[in-house]
Order: sequence, then C-alpha cells, then structure tokens
Amino acid sequence: MNKIDLDRINYYLLLFFSFMLPLSRATDTIFSIYFSIYFFIYLIFNLKKTKIYKSNFFLITFIFILYTLLSLLWSSSNLKLGDATHYLQWFALFGVALFIKKEKSRVHNILTAFLLGMVVSEVLSYGMFFNLWKIHGLGAEEPTPFMMHIDYSIYIALAALILLNRLFSQKYSLKEKLIMSFFFITMSGNLFINGGRTGQLAFIIAIFAAFFLHFRVTLKNILIVLFFAASILTTAFYTSAQFNNRAKSALSDIDKLSKQNYESSWGQRVAMWKISPSIIKQNLIFGSGINSQKDVVSKFIDTQNPKYLSKYTKNFIKHNHLHNQFLQIVVELGVVGLILIFAIFYQISKFNIVIKEFKELKIIFLIIFIIGCLPEPLFLKQFTNALFILFVGLLFGLELNNKRQM
Repeated sequence: MNKIDLDRINYYLLLFFSFMLPLSRATDTIFSIYFSIYFFIYLIFNLKKTKIYKSNFFLITFIFILYTLLSLLWSSSNLKLGDATHYLQWFALFGVALFIKKEKSRVHNILTAFLLGMVVSEVLSYGMFFNLWKIHGLGAEEPTPFMMHIDYSIYIALAALILLNRLFSQKYSLKEKLIMSFFFITMSGNLFINGGRTGQLAFIIAIFAAFFLHFRVTLKNILIVLFFAASILTTAFYTSAQFNNRAKSALSDIDKLSKQNYESSWGQRVAMWKISPSIIKQNLIFGSGINSQKDVVSKFIDTQNPKYLSKYTKNFIKHNHLHNQFLQIVVELGVVGLILIFAIFYQISKFNIVIKEFKELKIIFLIIFIIGCLPEPLFLKQFTNALFILFVGLLFGLELNNKRQM
C-alpha cells in the first residue's frame, strides 16, 4: 500500500470516527487504538524526519502519560496496567495530530463530520423525548441515546457553540447560516431537555467567549449577549420540564447544604470535596496512585468516620469518583500530576493556529472542557475522553502544520 492510499484511508477513517464519536462506545475505543498504533508506526518509519518531540505540549503530555503508568508502582497491589487506559489512549491524539499536520485541508470536513454525527444523535434524542422510540429501555425520562446525560451535555454544548461560532463568522453564506441557525436552535433545545447541568453551565459561559471572539467588548455588546443568554435560560425554564425541575432541584440542594445535609446531588459533591484535603495530605506530592481513589476514600471513611455525613452519603462517596477531574488527579497523582495537567491545558491554549475558525474553536473547546472538569472527571469517562483526544489532536495537528520543522 503506497503512501497516498494510506493517507486516503486514514482520512476516511477519521471522518467515520468523528461522525461516530457521539454514537458508539465501541467505535470510540477502536478510534483510540487505531490512531495510537498509527502514532507509533509513524515514529518508527519517520524517526529521523519528525521533530514532534520539540513540542512542549508533546513532551509534557508524554511525561504525564508515563507518570500515570509509573504511579501503578505505589497504587493498590490489585491494580493492573489496564487501570491507566484512559490516559494511555491519549497517544491517539498524537496520531490524529500527525495526520492533520500532513492533511491540513481535511480538518474542516472532519469537524463537519462530527457535527453530522451530533445531528443524528439529537434526532434520536428528540425521538426518545417525544416517546417515538426507546433506546436501551429509556425514553422521555432520559433522552440521551448512547451516554450519560452529563457526558451528552458536554457534546451538545460543544456542537452548539461550533455552530454559533460559524454563525458569527463571515466565511459562511446566508443559506449555510440559515441551516446552521436551525440546528443551533434544535441543539440548544436538546441541551435543556436533558438533565446535564454541567453542559448547560459550560454552554452559557462559552456563549460569552464566542460572542467576544467576533465583537468588541463594549457596554452595548455586553448587554446584548446578557440578554441572549438570559433569553435562552428563561425560555428553557418555562418550556422544559426537565430543566425546570433541575433548576428547582439545585435550589433545594443549596437549602439542604445550608442545614449541613449532604444527601443531594450537589451535597454529595460538596461532601467529597470536603473530605478530600485530608486524603490529599496523606500523599501530597505523588498521590495515592492511578485509580486508587475509591480505596483511599473508603479507608478514610472507615477509619475517620466523619460524623457530619450520613450513612447514605458515606456509602455513596466510597463507591463513586470525586466528581471533579482536578481533585481526582491530585488525590491519585498528587501535586506533580496536577501541575502536569495544568501545564497541558496551558500548552493547548498557546497553540499557534493560523485557521481562524480553529483558533476560535481552541478557546471555546478549552472553556467547555475545563468547566466540565469541575463537577465531573471527564478523562475517566470514555465518551468525553474520546472527545478530548479528537479535538486536541486536530488542534495540535494544526499547530504542527504551522511549525513545519516539527
């Protein structure tokens, strides 16, 4: 198979994987494995030509992946190599990047393929919402076709903001913008008929970023975007029973917290955050090891038995993740791991991307993903981890293309 044929195959595969990203867990796994293998094969046959190791992002990310593997040495004895797979999959983003470096012109089509996959996903979601069909036994009560509502809300928020950013752009025709406007409205609606408050929060904040990437920061423009965001929230509150209930539930959670009652969605998160500093102090620098969080939390609950937590809350905390990606990292990988992950995000923010749309997308993606990491460990979840791999791979590929010597 010659070089041109291989590039064409990789292009069609990346189109397919991008389209299937929100639709299939199995395809996400194959995508990560394939482009990880592609990365290592590329290095073997182009070791003298490629200078990817000159990239600070590559070096820091590579060190972080190796560090997660090294942390198995001080993790619980029953842990295995497979416990670090969610970070091992990050090798795939280097594979995506190396392909995009050579095929920069393909990047818009790949992004559009992702949006088309999201359109299919939202059609299925609306069908569930209107009880036209059920998927995995779920219908209107949980209209998320293939993933948890929190993960799905991140996907919808990103897809909607990609469309909004294109609507603000001068690049697209009026006909294209009319089509994109329709799907922006339907995706915004889809976001609020689902229960993912994480994506909803990220969506509202990212709207401000998308707006001011295209328009000057003036009092008039601030009022315009405030009105726009408020209109979306008000419409959602009065038209979506799901969003209305979740908003009222949030107020109820806050009321319970004021009474030291942690038996609620927000309360359980606050309880986890409250006990975490004591756990972190035990292994401050290097952490307790990858995927050992449940073990150390259970041990802490059993030995310290915090009186302010009910039996139900203690049991919940012992059997769930910490509901914060950065907290999860500092417990498992210590301050070293936290510094490395912050450095990774910083390096992504520094990518020098020439294509205007993707330069803007870099900022929008970072805002949505970082906000999403505050209430949820997105790297531990297959769908959101795959989302990170695809989009950071695309952005890093454009960065490498801009620096030809790499």
